[in-house]
Amino acid sequence: MRPASTPWSTAAFGALLLAVGYGLAVASPLGLDAPLMKNLGWLAGTLPFRDAALFGVAALLMPLAGIALDRFGIRASLLGALAMLAAGLLVMSFSSGGVGMRVPYGLFALVAAFWATLAVAAWMTQDFQQARGTATGLALAGTSLGGLALPLFVTLLFNALGWTPAVLVLAALTAGLFFAVLRLLPATPDATTERTPDEIPTRKSTTVAVSFRVAVGTLPFWSLALCGLLLFFAALGVLSKLPLHALLLGTLETDLLLWSGLGAALVGQVLTGLLADRANVSVLLLSAIVLMATGAAMLALGDPGMLTAASAVFGLGWGGAFVLFFHLPLSLFGLRHAGRLGGVLGGVACLGAALGSWLLAALADWTGSYSTSFWLAFGALAIALLLATQIKPLTQPMRAKPV
Repeated sequence: MRPASTPWSTAAFGALLLAVGYGLAVASPLGLDAPLMKNLGWLAGTLPFRDAALFGVAALLMPLAGIALDRFGIRASLLGALAMLAAGLLVMSFSSGGVGMRVPYGLFALVAAFWATLAVAAWMTQDFQQARGTATGLALAGTSLGGLALPLFVTLLFNALGWTPAVLVLAALTAGLFFAVLRLLPATPDATTERTPDEIPTRKSTTVAVSFRVAVGTLPFWSLALCGLLLFFAALGVLSKLPLHALLLGTLETDLLLWSGLGAALVGQVLTGLLADRANVSVLLLSAIVLMATGAAMLALGDPGMLTAASAVFGLGWGGAFVLFFHLPLSLFGLRHAGRLGGVLGGVACLGAALGSWLLAALADWTGSYSTSFWLAFGALAIALLLATQIKPLTQPMRAKPV
């Protein structure tokens, strides 16, 4: 897929799409919590189950999203995701009860599954040759940017306009992005189709295109899948519980904790992208997991004076791990079946997110403290660290050929 403008503006546009799309599909439910509780009478205890249900549905839909990406390409996947997100927002704008919220939140889950993270990562791999890691890191940093900006924007919007007008504004914003994608991204060539040698911009690629059947039979693939499950289990479980953990410890700096974690994740995404083109990505992944485990252990100790630093350390590692989770399968297995492979990996990761969102909250309710929950996250990350040692390039890929 060749953009109409410069390659780096492609990365910037990808970041914008992810900032809005990821923010509305995943991050804005956090920003919508207060309006939901006020407008629909939801209780705080409902929210972990809401999050678990969202990611659980996404886990079921991710393989279908991957198939659609391979079959129809990046442009169609982005358009479909934006259309579903706009439809969900329109339904939400006219919902007046909890039952009516099931449909839009189901669509949010579908958008989270179908959404642009996988598509944009494939897009960056397709359009960049020498700086794939840098482009992927910059584009995927949009997810953290959306996590920082969208909840604040959503809260201000609801306070200023009220429920229905505010949701309609968000739907209009999504529709604007839909038409931007329609206008700026050409329909052909297909985003996941391999280019012929004369189409590749610069040096010869070392990436190989491995068939789906061969890829899912390799140790690196399943090591990455299980590692992703544990990473998302820890990340979504920890980050979503930071404000409540801070309140239980007697500090009111809940917003600072989220900002430090997401801000550090943004830095980690950009930095990891830059380093991915210059360093061993396996070592980068191990380093990112060590940072996450260190942050989880600091949080589990329960020292209020360490909360902000712990959140930043955890977020820095999570940002790096997030980029590598989407970059590694493309680097290891190529673009030919990027959608199907990414769909399976994303489904397993969403399952981890669903389990983390629910289990860490349930454990905290049972023990009366989040320290035990964070130690559980630490244990999950320790296992992920062992699995990450098995994620290595294929030495003799069967039925593989250069991209």
